[in-house]
Amino acid sequence: MTAPLRAVALTLLFLAPALASANGHRHRTAVASYYYYPAVFSPYAIPVVAVPMPTAPPPLIAVPQPAPPVYATPVPAPALPTPPPGVKETPSLYESTASPLARVSFWNYTGRDVRLRIDGEDRALPAGRCLTLELAREFAWRMDDRAEEIERVPASQGAVEIVLRR
Repeated sequence: MTAPLRAVALTLLFLAPALASANGHRHRTAVASYYYYPAVFSPYAIPVVAVPMPTAPPPLIAVPQPAPPVYATPVPAPALPTPPPGVKETPSLYESTASPLARVSFWNYTGRDVRLRIDGEDRALPAGRCLTLELAREFAWRMDDRAEEIERVPASQGAVEIVLRR
């Protein structure tokens, strides 16, 4: 008996919002009510007496101060010494192998495209990019028109990274 009652109760619960007047199923006519409040006049005159208010001291406000003088020319900051251009080699985290070849990565952080000559072969390295090659453990390389450098990768290392900064 409780199952049918529960089903009827749930059906009514779900249908009640659909039958509500807010959903447009019932149309009401608008009812306007107007009220009139008559003005009340007293035949007796009420005297009005002006009482002076006690005077308070004026509120404390900030006193204006003149702005500090503006300097016509700014004081220049001291110039920092610029480091000389160079190449910094960082140790690699690659595992070492007993191979006659080593993995060599060239990182270009100069801000411009550079030309590399590695073991007699010309390569272009765009700015902000990396070039990774398998080379012999001893190789020669140079950047643009600089002097050639001989690089030796120890047998204990399987790779080396060369970072070009300037």
